[in-house]
Amino acid sequence: MKMVKSLLLGGAAGLVAMSGAQAADLPVKAKPVEYVKVCSVYGAGFYYIPGTDICLRVGGYTFIEAGYNMRTGDPLIFNYNLGTDMILSREDNRTNWRARGDVILDARMQTRQGTLRTYIQAGWDYNNNPLGGVAGGNITAGIDRAFTQWAGFTFGQIGSFFEFGGWYSIAVPASVAWNWNPAFAFTGTFGNGFSATLSIEDGQSHRAGLTSAAFFPGVAFVNTNGGQEWPNIVGNLRVDQAWGSAQISGLLQQLRMNTVLNLFGVADTWGGAILGAIEVKLPSVAPGDSFTLQGVWSDGAPEATGLSSSPLGVANQIGLRNLFGIGPDTYLYDAFAFPFFGVQKTRAWSAFAQIRHFWTPNVRTSFWAGYNNLQPGGNEALLPLAPDLRIWQVGASTWFTPVPTLDLSLDFMYTNLQTGACAGHLLIIQIFTCNQSNDIFSVWTRWRRNF
Repeated sequence: MKMVKSLLLGGAAGLVAMSGAQAADLPVKAKPVEYVKVCSVYGAGFYYIPGTDICLRVGGYTFIEAGYNMRTGDPLIFNYNLGTDMILSREDNRTNWRARGDVILDARMQTRQGTLRTYIQAGWDYNNNPLGGVAGGNITAGIDRAFTQWAGFTFGQIGSFFEFGGWYSIAVPASVAWNWNPAFAFTGTFGNGFSATLSIEDGQSHRAGLTSAAFFPGVAFVNTNGGQEWPNIVGNLRVDQAWGSAQISGLLQQLRMNTVLNLFGVADTWGGAILGAIEVKLPSVAPGDSFTLQGVWSDGAPEATGLSSSPLGVANQIGLRNLFGIGPDTYLYDAFAFPFFGVQKTRAWSAFAQIRHFWTPNVRTSFWAGYNNLQPGGNEALLPLAPDLRIWQVGASTWFTPVPTLDLSLDFMYTNLQTGACAGHLLIIQIFTCNQSNDIFSVWTRWRRNF
């Protein structure tokens, strides 16, 4: 009996040991895997960042562009393209190249106050005509946009709220302002597409400088503003509806004297600009068709009219002379400041019109025309004035989209520069600079892939 009991106990112990060994061999239950989920709230391409309620879209683009008589999409009329001599010679590139690649991150989430959005667009750029030089090339990295929006606020690196919108071409018209700058802004909405924005912006991209020098062709004067004390103040009223958009905006810009001018009693003052623009959609002609009109007037803020057509540099001279130094040319300053006689602001205005037509869903053409009128400030009783300058431009741009996200474009542009009469000026100025005219014909192509 004792033997039977021992056998039963031993068998039970063996079964327990075997079951324990088998349990040890069983796979351990895996932790739940967090799969990336589609976020359809904000449209195609958004996904939830695992473990969060933030929706992220990753995108970007690459392009290559090349042209004749163009510099990074701008006409050959600005001093940072040709150097301080403003003379087009054999040392300047006539065929120009540019390549760029950008990465875009768009992160959004819902809050009680509405959507919280952060947007970043940054990349690398090659240009065989670097700003400030006439030969060689360079590769640069930079941020185009980096901003956050929430509860009506927009803060970060943004396009100025003074400006209305873009253009339908690759070539950048001289009559459309285009500036990137750090800013704090608040937009209030009133329903039915109406809104108002107040923006406090870094004014460096708009400031063209001050001068107290006489105007002499070929002589570069180093004259600058004092350091920035007050930022630019921008406000706009805007409407966006099914028929299109319209905007009225204003800009205030401090003209702060440098130390020398201040010691001679020249007081700080303010310049400003006003913009009015409208874009009308024309679906009855073809889906996607639209028409735009825009006008800008400025007093002491000529950059607001679009004269340098670039957020990367501010022009201080505009014009183009030949190898003999003859041609239309003038200085671009916010104002001419004279010790004991005050400040004479530069006045400028621009007008721009464009129309876009889709021949097919894959082929579209835009036609546009622009005009700039620059009247430099000054006091002719003291010093010769810089001559007035007029810029006429017309262009056409055709885009072909053979497959979605791939755009192939070709632009043609004609630019005419004219200086006015210079009564009372030195004879050398009248001969070389006044009543002069130049014609510039440009062609530009861009091949771009978006993703």
